[in-house]
Amino acid sequence: MRRLPQASVPVAEAAAPRPQPNVWLSWFTGADLSILRTTPSEIVFYNSLGLGVLLISCLGGIAACASLAYVIDQRPEDIWLVGLGWAILLSCGIERLVLQTPGSREAWKPLIVGVAIRVFVSILIGFMLAEPLILKINEPEINRYLHNQATAERHEVIAGAKGTYEPLINRAVAKRSAIYEQENRLENRRDEFRALADCGSESPACLPATAREYTEKADREASRLDRARARNAPKLQALNANIERRQSQKGDEETGGWQSVAESNGVLARIEALGSIAATDPVANIEAWILRLFFISIDLLPLAIKVSRSLAFDSAYEARYAASRGQDLLRAEEEAAAVDIARQRMKDQVRADKRVNQAAIAADAERRIGDGDGADPFDFDDSPSSAMSLDEFIDDITDYGSRVVDVPDDLRRSALIGLALIGGSLVIGLSWALLGGSLLGALLPLFAGGFAVALGVFTGGFRQAPAWAMRPVLWTFICGLISIPLVTLVNVV
Repeated sequence: MRRLPQASVPVAEAAAPRPQPNVWLSWFTGADLSILRTTPSEIVFYNSLGLGVLLISCLGGIAACASLAYVIDQRPEDIWLVGLGWAILLSCGIERLVLQTPGSREAWKPLIVGVAIRVFVSILIGFMLAEPLILKINEPEINRYLHNQATAERHEVIAGAKGTYEPLINRAVAKRSAIYEQENRLENRRDEFRALADCGSESPACLPATAREYTEKADREASRLDRARARNAPKLQALNANIERRQSQKGDEETGGWQSVAESNGVLARIEALGSIAATDPVANIEAWILRLFFISIDLLPLAIKVSRSLAFDSAYEARYAASRGQDLLRAEEEAAAVDIARQRMKDQVRADKRVNQAAIAADAERRIGDGDGADPFDFDDSPSSAMSLDEFIDDITDYGSRVVDVPDDLRRSALIGLALIGGSLVIGLSWALLGGSLLGALLPLFAGGFAVALGVFTGGFRQAPAWAMRPVLWTFICGLISIPLVTLVNVV
């Protein structure tokens, strides 16, 4: 067969494949890159936001490294791994987690939750990073304040040691001086009598009888002096030991006080000094707060940019991301519904099989009875019994009791009113207990309130609940009605 010539048809050149946009910086914003690639108009913004997150995280890592180095008195280059770890934690953990919060003018509740959490974390991070830098900036003023405070504390330590030990030392010294004075007086009398007894050799007018008399007096004073010295020796030894011990204790307390004052130069002491300086110097206070707010603002900048843009403009990425989440949620609900249907079908099949087996057993029993006594088996009603067995009845009750239904509006409002009344009775009971009343008046509504709150969480705010939970919901209202009179009665009685 002869082939017909084919007409030449011009073939259009294939369009060159469009290059995939580079979106790796957007990963730091927590964006879904597969969805972001389908919205080219959003790529520039999310790449810029990701670059900002990365740079701000690096700045936070540097600040964290410098702050920790100041606190532990190390060089920043020796602990650079801490700064690197902090930057990785911020960029790959905290920022990605928070920036994944969906943002739109319609879905504003997730935005409020995400912003509130991030503001709290940013305040902690800002204060943690700013405080050491503030201490470093104001280091000369802080050192001068601490020096003046240490000098005053040293004077207080010296004055305290003197006030404690010097009176004890002075009393011991006075007792020792009295003993020495007594001994010196006896010694002087002895020497005086001896001098008078020696007058016979110096003056011819001195009689021998007079010399002997003075010699006897001198001997008596010498004996008294010896007895006094023997009696006072243990006292003097104890007094000298007491004086030395008190002087040593005084010196130890002064030295220990000086050392403790010299060592009170840590971070907490510097923070207290900074607070004292800021309280008296408005410029230092303003400078400290500017630096704290700077770190907090820098840390909040990525989230603030995303939130403001989401509220000001309609975002194609957010719309597609919300649609993707909605599809995932719809599939999850379909799968959950299919599981519930399969479970219910299985239960119904089991019940049907039980009834079929019971009917077959009953028919077989009637046939056997009819064959045995010759009676006509058709005289008996061989239709299967429609009555439920006890197991089937219990299964039906259990299934009905576990099925979630909507709580009626009147019952829901009653439960909320009861919960509010229980809260009011708890406030009354706590106030009464603080004023000296019985603590039982606060414990009763506390337990009732805990049960009511748990029930409210379980039922989704008293919106949907199993059939068995309807009575506890009603009891929440009843407990609320009797809570305030009961608390009043307990406290009065």
